[in-house]
Amino acid sequence: MALFDKFETYEDYLDSLVTPDDNMYLGELEYARALVELGYRSSGTLSRQNFNQGKEERAAERSISNRDKKQKKSEEDTSNLSPLQKLLQKKFASHSEVLLYISAKFGSKEISGFIDLQSRVKAENFLPYLTGNKQLIPKTGDLTCV
Repeated sequence: MALFDKFETYEDYLDSLVTPDDNMYLGELEYARALVELGYRSSGTLSRQNFNQGKEERAAERSISNRDKKQKKSEEDTSNLSPLQKLLQKKFASHSEVLLYISAKFGSKEISGFIDLQSRVKAENFLPYLTGNKQLIPKTGDLTCV
């Protein structure tokens, strides 16, 4: 794994295997790289395809590791929340959910707008909405409220 972190490009990897003697006898770096790539310098030389595949796998591992660290941190931050609130925050943590709310009449007012569920779940206790004790309507702080 350290190999893929050490070299940015396949050419950098090949350059690390080129010796001063290769440069002296072959005259050009491109010829020396080609010699190394063909496996004359080492029997374990990676092909360009294997090197790029290893770089991609390492990047995916780092991405998963970073996501897990963020998830653990968010779980620590929500230790005092109810299980339902934790579930809602986990659901909306990775992407933004926007709900379109169209035309509800409250007295003489008609309300419509977009509700950002991710921010609502983080800012409010969502249990009354789920149990039906409170109606989910756009507020002035939502994306649009008319």
